[in-house]
Parts: sequence; C-alpha cells; structure tokens
Amino acid sequence: MIEEPFVSIIIPCREFDKFTRECIKHCLDLNYSNYEIIVLPDNAPNDKDIKKAKSRRLRIIPTQVVFPAVKRNIGMKKAKGKIYAFIDADAYPDKDWLKNAIKYLKRNDVALVGGPNLTPRSDNFKQKISGILLSIWFCSGRAAIRYKKAKEQKTLELPSCNFIVKSKYATEFESDLLTAEDTKFCFNIWKYGKNVLYAPDVIVYHHRRPVFIPYLKQIWIYARDVALLLKRKGQFSFSKLYYSVLSLFVICLLYTSPSPRD
Repeated sequence: MIEEPFVSIIIPCREFDKFTRECIKHCLDLNYSNYEIIVLPDNAPNDKDIKKAKSRRLRIIPTQVVFPAVKRNIGMKKAKGKIYAFIDADAYPDKDWLKNAIKYLKRNDVALVGGPNLTPRSDNFKQKISGILLSIWFCSGRAAIRYKKAKEQKTLELPSCNFIVKSKYATEFESDLLTAEDTKFCFNIWKYGKNVLYAPDVIVYHHRRPVFIPYLKQIWIYARDVALLLKRKGQFSFSKLYYSVLSLFVICLLYTSPSPRD
C-alpha cells in the first residue's frame, strides 16, 4: 500500500471563534490519515472550547495582527508537509477534501488543485443569495466556477480558501495585499510551467457575506487588490475581462439600487 503524502493544513484566522472551531472539527474528521493542522490566530487562544479540539495533529501559532497572506507565509515556514492545503477559518472541508485532491496532485503537470467553495446549508437566506450571485457568470465571470460544481478544467487562478499545492512549487504570498495574494501565487505556478486545476470533487463549504452591503464590500476590495497587483506586475492587459466583471457588477448594482432609508 502506497503511503499517503504528509499534508499541512494551514488556517489563518483572527481568533478562535465559532467558525474556526467548526473548521478545525471538520479537518479532524477528514477521510485522510497523514496530516497536521496549523492554525494561525492573532493571539494565543484563551478559550476553554479549544480544549475540545486538542489533538496531536493540531498546532497553534500566534502571529499578532497581520494580513492573512503573512499568516500563510508563516504557516508554510512552520509546515512539515510535502503538500500545503490552504483553507479559510470561515470555511470547512468536505470529508474527502484531501483524499480527492491528492489523486490530482499525483499528475506531473498539476502543481496546485482546488475546487468549488459551496454555500453551507446552515447559512441564512441573505447568505445563500450571496452564494447564488457569486455562482453566476454575469456577477463573477469565469471565476463563477469557484462557487459551484463544474467540469474539471485548467484555470487561471483559484482562491486560497480552497487550494492544495505541492510544497516545492509554493512561493510566498504578497504580504502587503489584503486580498488577491492568491492570484499572484497562482501566476507563479504557471511560471513554473505547471497547471492550476479546478476539480469538482475537491470541495469546501464557505460561509458567505450576506447581501448586499457586506457582499459588495468584499467583492470591491477583491477587485481593487487584483487591479493593484496586475498594475504593479505590468500584467493588466492579461485577461482584462476576467478581472473586470466583478468590479463592473458592483458598479451596476450601486448605480441602479435605490438609496437606503435613513
């Protein structure tokens, strides 16, 4: 029997809130045996509930208040695995998340694999509307595949709430960006001559920002940081439409929406 490669699951977070505990719980229940979990909160937890998550797999590394990209970089430096599996603290993995991801990473052409981050059933109505909007091409462009199950395909980039990468191809995240640091990470994979692969069975469930203001704010910040990144790297001509849809959608909504009542 071939031994499963050792995987380091890296979870940046601000604190051990209910979402972080939910994420850890599901990571501990994975249908996979050879992994560790690295959680990177701002400060060392002082919460009796964390005792419930104590496990030989779990490592807690306080980072102080820094961007998620910095937390991920620290996580990679401390990781023991040959594979890094990134997930957000407000998401949780499907039971076969790692098992399914590893089968794709056995391919020589694939350096990074991810899949859909779906809306949990427990999310409320406004959150589910947010998830539906994200999964529509008019709202998200080609990135809409991230939010629903689609066919297996090579893709330009994937979000760091759900991607698994071979450590030898992992580079540092852009530490001065609040978002879109995962975009640059994926660009570096392509520079190695390897593929970023979307796989429909590599699934996490990601809690949504409710419509409309929190949702629009999230999309706008992401679009802003992508534009800054591409301008900085001199790559703005590269697939402009791919990155313009989100911003255009937000502008249209803001322009057409009635003014909120006082």
